[in-house]
Amino acid sequence: MKTILRTINSARTDLTQRLTSHEFMQRCHYGRCDLLELKCFLLQHGIYNSYSTHYLCALMSNLKGRSDIRALAENLFEQLGFSPLEVRPHSDIYREMLGHFSLSLDGAQPTAGTQKLIDTMFRYCRRNNPAWGLGALCLGAQTLAPTLYTGIIAACRALHIDCEQLEFFEIPPHNDDEHTEALIDIMQRTAKQNPEQLNTMLEAGKTLVDARLDFLSDLADSTQVNTIPAYQTCSEY
Repeated sequence: MKTILRTINSARTDLTQRLTSHEFMQRCHYGRCDLLELKCFLLQHGIYNSYSTHYLCALMSNLKGRSDIRALAENLFEQLGFSPLEVRPHSDIYREMLGHFSLSLDGAQPTAGTQKLIDTMFRYCRRNNPAWGLGALCLGAQTLAPTLYTGIIAACRALHIDCEQLEFFEIPPHNDDEHTEALIDIMQRTAKQNPEQLNTMLEAGKTLVDARLDFLSDLADSTQVNTIPAYQTCSEY
């Protein structure tokens, strides 16, 4: 198990470094991200993130162990605002935050990069072999969240944006840590039962990070923030 954990943690470090090295993240960290690009990120990330409970449910539907399902259900309940520690769904917090920037998900359309990220996450979370979804959600999303959100907060502060408007990105970090650890525990058990599954999970994580980097690269090409036609593909999911 220790070897498996070392391999997973090594992948987490490498994939996080890839995210940190992206041009957009560098501009965020060094205060060189302009307001238009920041708004594009907030809107596009909001579109992707609006399916967060759907990704989780898709993965849970393929898990076999009840204890594994229960562990991920805690994350689901928290996102939906049903946890004793949460008073509002995360989606409501995000929409309120967008309102501070005069943005709305109503009528928002994904860039090609955003759509690719959504489609890739769904494709892996829906696979009958849950190893794909575990790698995608853990290595391709949950692991990256602290670095991603820290960069966005830095960009906002450089633009002198009131930190009270950033509630979503300042949700207590221990929440993400607990959810990440729950996913890693399941990944370890999955790899112990079948060592070949470890490579599957690592491949899924790498592919999701590739898609996320494309998502970030598309922001620079997006010039319209809130004047685009309604996003019509929700029913597909």
